[in-house]
Order: sequence, then structure tokens, then C-alpha cells
Amino acid sequence: WKLEAGDGTLAPRSALDVLTGLNERVASGSIDDLVPIATGFVPMDKTIGGGLRPGELMLIGGAQGQGKTTMALQMARNMAASGQATVLYVCFEHDEEYLIQRMVAMESALSHLPQKSGAVKIQDVKKEVVSSYTASAETGTRAKLGANPRLRPSLERIARYGSNLYLMRGTATKSTVDNMRALVQDHRGSDDERRLVLFVDYLQKVPVIPEPNTEEEKVTRIVSGLKDIALAEGVPVVAIV
Repeated sequence: WKLEAGDGTLAPRSALDVLTGLNERVASGSIDDLVPIATGFVPMDKTIGGGLRPGELMLIGGAQGQGKTTMALQMARNMAASGQATVLYVCFEHDEEYLIQRMVAMESALSHLPQKSGAVKIQDVKKEVVSSYTASAETGTRAKLGANPRLRPSLERIARYGSNLYLMRGTATKSTVDNMRALVQDHRGSDDERRLVLFVDYLQKVPVIPEPNTEEEKVTRIVSGLKDIALAEGVPVVAIV
């Protein structure tokens, strides 16, 4: 049963065919995409069935300044650090270097838990980066962030999973839903055998060309596009809204 449409093919599958395919996957051990990818937030993982699965779109909503980016970035970090997945974090609010500075501060806090003292704040990270350069200039040597004793522990922790976490600044012209889909598809053709998780920070900044007449129409189209990426490409998608 098949219909050739102008932009694709419609091919319904019987429930028996789907069940047979699932049985064959189980028999062959191809069940990686059935195993949830834990976010690292245990209470939330329990609530959503162990973590995120391919085809799912999670929206993180909240007022400005409530910690949505911090939460999403830590989720991305947890997934990459666990080795469960490769993560692509597309951020329209900050560039990659700002995000990595936040991660340095985050790692310094995580390493001191449950104590809250001893962590390096984001403002201090900036100061330490500058001081590393200043110290090297005074001695005539090449600056190395790893030589900074306050930053070194965080940098060493990031180095363990940094190759699994990709950061990208979103733009108002190129970071469309279609281009993000293309990036996801390119990952499938790479040598990386880990599953991919896409983070979008944040949803209303994703460009829609031409611009819709209303904000509601724009958001609806973006949500539909991200959900389609999740379903068609078999990846979990997390978007701040």
C-alpha cells in the first residue's frame, strides 16, 4: 500500500509489520535507540521514564533569568560526560566561548558538591583567563589556561568529555530548522557511533524565512519542524522556550 506524492512517498505499515520489525531488531540486538538517554537529573529522569528517547521533543519553559540555559547546558554536559551520546548545543543567545566559560564555572561547582564553597563563578572565570595572559606576558612565556590552578580542575574535567559536546552559535539567517536537520543528518554519516541529542537555546530565535505574520505562527512552525527532526531523524531534541 503506497502513494507516490509530489514531495515523497506515503507508505502505511500494518501493526503486524511493525511488530515483526521490532522483533527482528530485538533478535539482532539493535536496541540502542530504545534505551533512554538519562539527563542526569534523577527525579526528572524517573518522571519521564528514564530519560530522553529518539523522536521526543522536550520543551523547557520559564521566565527570563530563571536558569533555563544553566539547566539545559548541564543536561547536555551530563549526557556527553556519561558517554551515552554526542550532543549538539545550538545557542542563539551566546557564543561558544561564553558557553565554555559557563561550563568551566559549572564544573568547578559540581566538583565541590554538596558544599557550595570553593566554586569559581562565571565572573571569576573571565578574570582568571585575563590573569593567565597577563602572567605569561610578564614572564615572556606562552599563555596556557591549564597552568592556572583555579581553572585547571575544571579544564581537566571538560577534557574528558569535550569531544562529545559540540557548541554552535545560532544566527538569524543560517540556523534554520532545515539546516539543523542537515547537521543531524551529517552526523549520521560520520564515524561517531554514539547517538545524537540536539539542544536549541532558544526556540523563538530560530529563523523562519520568510518571517511569518504572527509570533504564534512562527512558534508553531518551529515546534513542528523540531518535532519532525526528532521523529524523522530519530534523535531526542531539547528546546528552551
